[in-house]
Amino acid sequence: MSRALPLFLVATALLALPAIAAPQPGVPAFFSGADLPPQPGTAFARRRAWQEREAAQARVPLPGLGDAAAYLVAANFANLGATAWTVLDQDITVDLDATASVVTTDAVLSIHVTDGGVNALMFYGDVGETWTVTTPDGAPLVTSVGSLGSANSSYTVGLPAPATPDSDLQLKLHRVVKLTCGQGFQGFLQCNTSGTYRWMAGSVGALPYNNSHTPFTCKLHIKTAATDVAAATGLPKGVDTLPDGRLLWHFTQPERSEHNDAFAVAPYKMFVGASQDNDPIRVFTTNAYSGNAATIGKFVSDVLAFYGGHMAKFPWTDLNLIQLADTFGGGESFLMGVFAIESVFDGAPDNQGWEETNSLLSHEIAHQWWGNFVAPQGAGDVCLSESMAEFSSCWYTETALANRSQILTNNLSFAYTVAITDDKPVNSAAVYAAAKYVDIIYHKGSVVLDMLRREVGDAVMSQALAAYAAQYGRDYATLAQLRAVVEKAAGQDLSWFFTQWFSRVGLIHAHVAARPIQHADGTWSVRVQVVQPTDPKIKPYRFHLPVHIETIGNAPIDVVMAIDALADTPQIQEFAVPSAPLRVKCDWQRQLLRKFVVGTPGDVNLSGLVDGADLIDMAYRQGRGVVHSYGNGKSFFFPDTAWNELYDLTVDGLVKGDDADALNDWFGTQAEEF
Repeated sequence: MSRALPLFLVATALLALPAIAAPQPGVPAFFSGADLPPQPGTAFARRRAWQEREAAQARVPLPGLGDAAAYLVAANFANLGATAWTVLDQDITVDLDATASVVTTDAVLSIHVTDGGVNALMFYGDVGETWTVTTPDGAPLVTSVGSLGSANSSYTVGLPAPATPDSDLQLKLHRVVKLTCGQGFQGFLQCNTSGTYRWMAGSVGALPYNNSHTPFTCKLHIKTAATDVAAATGLPKGVDTLPDGRLLWHFTQPERSEHNDAFAVAPYKMFVGASQDNDPIRVFTTNAYSGNAATIGKFVSDVLAFYGGHMAKFPWTDLNLIQLADTFGGGESFLMGVFAIESVFDGAPDNQGWEETNSLLSHEIAHQWWGNFVAPQGAGDVCLSESMAEFSSCWYTETALANRSQILTNNLSFAYTVAITDDKPVNSAAVYAAAKYVDIIYHKGSVVLDMLRREVGDAVMSQALAAYAAQYGRDYATLAQLRAVVEKAAGQDLSWFFTQWFSRVGLIHAHVAARPIQHADGTWSVRVQVVQPTDPKIKPYRFHLPVHIETIGNAPIDVVMAIDALADTPQIQEFAVPSAPLRVKCDWQRQLLRKFVVGTPGDVNLSGLVDGADLIDMAYRQGRGVVHSYGNGKSFFFPDTAWNELYDLTVDGLVKGDDADALNDWFGTQAEEF
């Protein structure tokens, strides 16, 4: 306390000086950052790697819909429209031979034909399959194979006679595939046939080519060694012993889905718990991690309860959480099943891995709502899956962990590295194929949705998401439909918000400044000014700016400035304060996607005067930065949540001695009259 007193006295004396205009040595440029990889070994780098891995799997183009088509994984699909034929159910038996990296599939497909005259059915899958199809009584059908590029083929099955309208038929499929476990066009997107875990996360059944989105129910049977356990999405239905001593595990997926046939084989132990609504939760984990299974099960229950209270009740009856090797890359969510790397299964509230467990698993669990229950209609709506899942995850971790680390590191106001030439609107169909897809959809998209939550309030956002899930559950939805639901819940027109944040590129750029005002009666106020640039490449934004004002001898006050989208008109507002102000912090919790520059050069704490308090505040922030350099000359992106760009006077992404020297050049500068 005794050390702070001189600062208060100096600040009070300086603030009492008349506010006169001072020449400005020049306004620092906005720090644009650089296109740098994350600093290796950081939590941000690991989460970024998970997101890139998930994005690589989810962005597989679908035949007939173009390279930018959204990857739609499940729903009832009332919005899909009529199709000539559809798969209703698949009964699949798989045998994964790890020694030869071969999978054998025997499946019975139940098909409904809507239109008459259908005389052939086309499917697609991996190249190099042995593919035979028969009728239920074993009569062979004529099949042909066509190329769909280097990784995939089309498979045409000729029917004995043209189908009649509204008729049902069955096909028996047998195929053998040599697995490469590479990144294919469709089919076996992820697989592994070595080590502790063997898995396949993709289509072991048959997906139609003429209409990719024909969801079906499924029964999956998995052959394993006697010492192994199979885990899959859906409901476990027991295990049988085969004549050769191996085991046959049974799972049923009663919900309609396009991809409900992901499974894994390992020496699992299964922990069975329940959510707060008594929905079964199963954790499949290996022996080394089984002691932590109850903790993970409790965590899953907590996440389901949070989402149930803030969005909508868990839409399914069960949820399986399945452990895979860290080489899996992160996590992936199928209907009623989440696959995730083994390291997060070691997370507990008292160890360092807990935040990573929270961020990864809560994101994947959120996909049970966004992507599985409500699916995006098209490529321009992909934010309704990945952005919504990441936003939901950030909302959960902010509440459960009492910190905003996840959303702050997604807030690319640290250094938005997407150049204007590479940037795409969040709702653009082209974003699906964009090189900066992860930055735009996972990072910017999640922050934009978080800003929407703050714009309408938590209660309204919860009400809107519950209505959105109720209206579009088991169906496709568009961003326009989400907007309509939120507008109805909020009772206001939000076209401006969706236009500037979903339909435009970029983020907020603004100069911020503050001036203390001492009135004749001795009372104080603070005048805050926000100026958005007139550069035609940087459009002005409408937003609500949280302002945190610290004063001498009193508690800080928090106010909000409503900023209109006017580029050439300064936005000015005055706030009464109980005593002389010490510093002003604009958006001090980084709720906005923005870049700020101090309007009075050197006045880093926005007190209205460049003085010793600015130097002390800058010293406190020494070493904070968004760019970390190693001795070998390489630089990496480092999202330091305590970094503040107002203190980076040399505009190089790091607060250091050069910034203190620059501050000295402006010492004594006062805020201009406004």
